[in-house]
Amino acid sequence: MGAARLTAPAVIRTLLVDESDDFLAGAALWMVERREMLVVGRARTGPEALAAVETLRPDLVILDGVLPGIDGFRVARLIKARPDPPLVVIATFVPSAAARVEALAAGADGFIAKDEFAESLEYFLDELIARRARARGAATTPETPARRGWRTEPDL
Repeated sequence: MGAARLTAPAVIRTLLVDESDDFLAGAALWMVERREMLVVGRARTGPEALAAVETLRPDLVILDGVLPGIDGFRVARLIKARPDPPLVVIATFVPSAAARVEALAAGADGFIAKDEFAESLEYFLDELIARRARARGAATTPETPARRGWRTEPDL
């Protein structure tokens, strides 16, 4: 992640990517309660997500691992190959160890279970905000050693 991302203004410009209207609406509604977040766009397919990243230049992309057109893991790879890419969090209903490994291999900065979206994303955002504050030289609270946003389930 580039230094410019860490010193950017406190508002986290976020792109939501999921084919489910219900998930997009629920995630956007949750983000309205967070003053440091701004939903700048929504996409429902892999190609739409790539186009939106190009035009909207978000700080954070939250995308489903399973998308029409191009799957979310491939989209993450393509986003992270860009100069000064945004942070990418892959959200999935099946947080298996294999999916986590694939997310990491794709360059994702986070991997969360959709059924724990609010808690996991909250932790990820708190960690991001703390990193930004440290980059600006502000005092912060100590980091939590456990990465709660990386919970996975055993593969069957």
